[in-house]
Amino acid sequence: MKTRALTALLAALFALGAMPAGAQEPVDALVTLLEGRYRTVHDQHSPDTPQLTDRRHRVVVPALGTHVLYWQLNSGPEQRIYRQRLLVIEPDEASGLLRQRTLSFREPARYADEFDNAALFASLTADDVLDELNPDCVPLWQETRRGWRAYLDPARCRIFSSRHQDYRHIEAEVELEPESLRQAERGFDSEGRQLFGTPPGELLLLERVSVIGVK
Repeated sequence: MKTRALTALLAALFALGAMPAGAQEPVDALVTLLEGRYRTVHDQHSPDTPQLTDRRHRVVVPALGTHVLYWQLNSGPEQRIYRQRLLVIEPDEASGLLRQRTLSFREPARYADEFDNAALFASLTADDVLDELNPDCVPLWQETRRGWRAYLDPARCRIFSSRHQDYRHIEAEVELEPESLRQAERGFDSEGRQLFGTPPGELLLLERVSVIGVK
């Protein structure tokens, strides 16, 4: 992204009230900064970087809460839909941080690319979605100097794999800043051996290419 375009984009983000975060309630500040379109950065030094487009759009879903985002991840040269989720951001009283519930759709095809279909999401009910993660697999967001960071502890997050008939421990990291999103997901077996995901400490970089609602 050229410097002039990036400068204009960040100015628009400030105008939306995404920064400084202290000017808003923490939940609203996080959701405002999360909302947007991101894509992976490719260069000659990282030819194996997956082609991903990550879009997060605030939606009104009265049945689920006040701060909800529709998240769609597209991958590959043809940009096929890889993942569709609803993210519900809410305060976590136990930690004092913000927690993220991740919900999947019972009928995901109905919501594909429907970012601006307000009526569709407003009519969604709790029966239309499934809790993606158990209570111990809920990422917690914490404010940082330039944005937010979320972490999912593999020591706490354990899911049962019916395919392998064994438990898998899941780790996830997200670093959110005005111009980028860095994220990683990793899986480990019960002995602590990593089965998938990026190497420890390595996060995939996605640059912000637009702010939702700003031309």
